[in-house]
Amino acid sequence: MKTLLILLLSTFILFQSNAQIKPLGIPISFMADDWKVINDDYGTILLGHEKISGAIFIIEHGCQTIDKLKELLDGGYKEEGLELFAQKSARSIDENMVTISYSGFTEGTQINCEVISILNNNNYCKGVSIMTLNQASADNSKQKEAIKKIAQSMSFIKPSDPQDWKSKLNGQKLIDRESHSSSDSSPDGSFYVSVSTNSSTIYTFCSDGTFRYDYSSSSSSSGSGLDANMEKEKESLQGQWVITTINNKPMLKCMYSEGIVEYQEISRKQSGHYYLNGSQYTKGPSDYCE
Repeated sequence: MKTLLILLLSTFILFQSNAQIKPLGIPISFMADDWKVINDDYGTILLGHEKISGAIFIIEHGCQTIDKLKELLDGGYKEEGLELFAQKSARSIDENMVTISYSGFTEGTQINCEVISILNNNNYCKGVSIMTLNQASADNSKQKEAIKKIAQSMSFIKPSDPQDWKSKLNGQKLIDRESHSSSDSSPDGSFYVSVSTNSSTIYTFCSDGTFRYDYSSSSSSSGSGLDANMEKEKESLQGQWVITTINNKPMLKCMYSEGIVEYQEISRKQSGHYYLNGSQYTKGPSDYCE
């Protein structure tokens, strides 16, 4: 939902053209009558209508169980300028579908949101949340009817990997390590300060479709009148990964168990280095996978 607020400001008007029928990103197909794809941004699809104001969003999630999906939905959503709160806890409406209602505010406008989330849980797409978005004073009955039809007609399409990226990454890890240091002092040398930072980002890919993400960083500072100070940060997450092609570009899709889905363009240069969204990584073997 990272781009939700950016798109939100255009949802209270009618959409006039420039609409496509099939999404380019999330590997799905569905029936939506006259609702058309207006924007498609790696895991978030915006649908608009020429005669009905408001919008419908389809947002990919990475949850692997119904309980985890309910937990994700119950937490609502918050970012700068946008807050959504659950009116009641999410409830099951089918063995692989849950629903929830939100209310909230964006840029001072009160909004309501109805959601139907689908758990698919295969190795290339865990599922999606389909949600209406309207001003609180507006009638959202047509949007609610539309998201039910979308959910009932939803099918998932296995993406292709024409460059066989998966075989290149199976049992391997991509590592990005960075170090920075700086220092400064007064002209007479009576004052000085020194700061250094080190960080490491590692993606480890297993042939069974699982992956592990590890991030660590440390920083230290010292100087005149300062005791040496050290700060450390560490994070480790897991999930499933797949390679997909969007707009003829290979994309690494990481579906984290916490529910987040991350798309990154992947490439390899003649130097042998790999790149994720422009950041350089070195590939090496891993003993993490069995």
